[in-house]
Amino acid sequence: RAALVHKNIEKSFNDAGFLTHDLKLLFVTVDVDKSGEVTFDELSDGLVKMKKAMYGMERCVAFLRKTFEENDKDGSGSLSKKEALALLMNPVVQAKLGQMNVPVDDLNDVWNAIDAQDLDDVEGVTAEEMLAGLLSIRMENSASARAINFMRQVFKLADVKGDNSNTMSREEVEEHFTTERVTHKLESLKLSTPDWLGIFDVLDFNGDGQLTWEELSGGLRATWTAVQEGKVRAAFDDPQAGEQSAGDEAS
Repeated sequence: RAALVHKNIEKSFNDAGFLTHDLKLLFVTVDVDKSGEVTFDELSDGLVKMKKAMYGMERCVAFLRKTFEENDKDGSGSLSKKEALALLMNPVVQAKLGQMNVPVDDLNDVWNAIDAQDLDDVEGVTAEEMLAGLLSIRMENSASARAINFMRQVFKLADVKGDNSNTMSREEVEEHFTTERVTHKLESLKLSTPDWLGIFDVLDFNGDGQLTWEELSGGLRATWTAVQEGKVRAAFDDPQAGEQSAGDEAS
């Protein structure tokens, strides 16, 4: 991350149309695994995606930065969930988000996307994390993306109630993932409920009985992607079935 703010590199990015604030936002956006480091390929891919996502949105982003600062009453540089949701409920802010094609019909989904960008796991989000979350919705607002963000919240809550190890055991997965709340959310997103324990067993490569969020989210993403690809293949093999599936999703 420090390399991005090196004077010469910063100038090159500025020449390409990225402001200093945008460099911090870029890093948060492309650091998918939140390791604090990005590869050249991740940076290159992130530049293209962010440039596309930011196109024509400069004034909206500037407005959101200013609004964030105004709502940061204690000057801590971060907002709590309550403060962030209050900001997002502002009618003017919602109008700006509408211009960005960020739906606000479910503010919890918006918060989940924002919180998914949290780099330090410290309570609250920074302006960069908030904007990265909003841009992630603009770039991809698929059902699977929303589900993964939701499941991260379930994972975090379960970990807090447990041992704060940033991992989950098989027993914890069974306790917290097989609830009606989780099933209802996935059904509302028209996603199949995975075999949670089966996924755990497959992903527990070293047999230590623990999974990190990175391991679990990767397995969920692969599972739902495979299901979606299967539906697409079925639609090509049987166009009528594809039309029926599309009708079901629209209803």
